[in-house]
Amino acid sequence: MKMSHDPSAYKIFLSPGLASGCIALMTAIKDNEEATPFSYEYGYLCFRILLLSLGASLLSRLGDRNLERAVELMQDPRYDICLMSDIFSAQIAWSLNTLVRTPQETGCDWALGWEPHKSHPPYDEIISREEAKALIDILWEDRVGFLRAMRLTFIPGLAALLFLNWRYGCLEHKYANVNSHPWKQIREIHWRCLLVITANQDDPVSRITDHFCVLTNFDPRKRKSLFEKSKDSRAILEAYISRLAPIDPAMYDAYHINRLSALLDLVTPNLEVAVEDLLPTLFKVTLDRLWEVVRGKNCTYDSAILGIALTLEQLRIMFKSLRENNLTRHAIARILEELVRSSILDLIASLFMLLDPDAEENSKSDIANFNLIQTTNSMIYELSLSTPPDLLRDHFQDYTVSWFKICHHFDYLRLCIPDAEKHTERNRRRDKHYESCILMWENIFHDLEQMDNLHATRELTGRCLYHQCQDPAGQGRLGGFYICPRCLVACYCSTRCQIGQVLLSNPL
Repeated sequence: MKMSHDPSAYKIFLSPGLASGCIALMTAIKDNEEATPFSYEYGYLCFRILLLSLGASLLSRLGDRNLERAVELMQDPRYDICLMSDIFSAQIAWSLNTLVRTPQETGCDWALGWEPHKSHPPYDEIISREEAKALIDILWEDRVGFLRAMRLTFIPGLAALLFLNWRYGCLEHKYANVNSHPWKQIREIHWRCLLVITANQDDPVSRITDHFCVLTNFDPRKRKSLFEKSKDSRAILEAYISRLAPIDPAMYDAYHINRLSALLDLVTPNLEVAVEDLLPTLFKVTLDRLWEVVRGKNCTYDSAILGIALTLEQLRIMFKSLRENNLTRHAIARILEELVRSSILDLIASLFMLLDPDAEENSKSDIANFNLIQTTNSMIYELSLSTPPDLLRDHFQDYTVSWFKICHHFDYLRLCIPDAEKHTERNRRRDKHYESCILMWENIFHDLEQMDNLHATRELTGRCLYHQCQDPAGQGRLGGFYICPRCLVACYCSTRCQIGQVLLSNPL
């Protein structure tokens, strides 16, 4: 391993048979007939050398000077602060980036020496297909130790491993369906690596993940997970939490919202009583990531809204699992506390403010609006089924005043149209959209056992006392839920109402 700290030694990793020899040595490390290379330093070192050999070989084949360029960067004094293995990983990812842009069945296999290609010279196999299968079997049998090793150490060149894993998966796909056991192995190895892959390898790995999702017809809206419960549920949840709230932001960027639902597909089956102490933090880091996206500058359908909707669908499945796994009352209470602390209802309201109220029927934006409304309703309904009613009432009761304000805001946006446009098709669509939002908002509070609190709050707030109030009689479910900060007596339902004179009575 000292060689990996010497730039001039990287060409030695091109030695024929080096990667194959590492696989043979790892195969020999067994406990009770199962491969356990990651339980021993010897096996771990074999794996590290394997990745260095695989990465160096791919670099040399994907460009005339790719490996030389990587060595030059390692020797450049401007990059003294960087780990050599980190530079090596980044160069591998950069070289693989163009190779994995299109999901060709055999268009990439020439780099591994598995298939000829008319645009490239023939190469010897880095490792044979049989050896690739043996490696996948090893990683699968010792997947618990594999994830532990990846979490506790920095492993360079994981993108090269995931490229090999993907190409073997495409080969396997020709002879077996995506539900076969070999495909399950290949898929889970890839997803486990997603929990720890560094930012400088993200581009090719993201494309490979997209190809996997296409091959497996992954769609969280179909409500069927790709994965089953794992033996190391706690390690998976801890890795997910660490990935979404990384200690070293230089190595790990914020996780892309459009891939978050796919990552959660590995996490969701592992919610159980044994890990209930981790669940509040798991929900927190997930909601924090959604808040970051909503507050971003470019929160559009393509960049964010679809990914958020798919993530909310995963949250719905997670809420359902709380009921199916019989979590303790104390654990559910702690989860509710975190949901309130993370302002989940404000997040929902903010999302609906970002939707396009003028979307034409059956357009992409209109479908996004419908899907988000339905997904949100289903998510909160699942939470209500999984939670004792008294806990729901207690934890969300302080939100009732905000409920009125948001409902009022939807009403205000619905009515905020010039007279000349009131009978247009645009107005009809806008009116329908905000009516759907208001109905969704009412359903949420009904499911959260807050209707009694809403009625009590409405009676306490009274009517708006200002002349220019658009609803002085309180017929529009609004009411004076704001209080004048100067007199603490005069009620009003919007800042607009304070412009005129007091109409009903002057408490001053």
